[in-house]
Amino acid sequence: MYTNSDSDKSDLAIEKIQPLDLRNNLVYKPDLAPDIENRILSKITTNLIGFQLLKIRFFRFFGLGARSEYKPETGEKPKFSLRKYILLGFIAIILFVIIDNFFKNETNFVELCKNPNSIPEAKKTVEVLLEKVGTKDCSEAEKELSKIPVLILNNNEIADISPLSGLTNLTGLVINNNNITDISPLLRLTNLSFLELGNNQITDISPLSGLTNLAGLVLE
Repeated sequence: MYTNSDSDKSDLAIEKIQPLDLRNNLVYKPDLAPDIENRILSKITTNLIGFQLLKIRFFRFFGLGARSEYKPETGEKPKFSLRKYILLGFIAIILFVIIDNFFKNETNFVELCKNPNSIPEAKKTVEVLLEKVGTKDCSEAEKELSKIPVLILNNNEIADISPLSGLTNLTGLVINNNNITDISPLLRLTNLSFLELGNNQITDISPLSGLTNLAGLVLE
């Protein structure tokens, strides 16, 4: 039977209740915890196995396969020989050298000067430049050329101007009456303010589009 005493106790209990906000939370249910944990562990294990198999395929692609297969059920890891690790290291070094050389200026003056037969067409140009600075020392010649703001090489039967590609100090270049066909080596000479290329065999002048400082240009 419900009495006034019971009502008083109920009112007292209600007064002691503190606010409890369970919004935006995950309610933990103990009987589901083991199942959730097992699912998480299973997912992690599957991802790790996938990563190991991907790694094995990578090594096989480069001929560096493992001695034994990876066995997910036993957890046995593949064993790689030292010889194959060394081979992988050599591949990495070779790739680095190739990329490094790609971005280097392979036709700079000193290299062409010391190895005149590397690009036979450029040999004549190197000889003309050495005569211009009055020395046969390749390194010294490069230093002297770097001090010249204007270079005049008319009437020298020059065909390959790649030895000029490193002379970024040039503000003026005059190379009329030669046998030049390719002017792409001039791409790096962004300080040029005037350029004369008259009486050559040039068919493509698009490399000049990057020479934004050009104020004077002669092509005929």
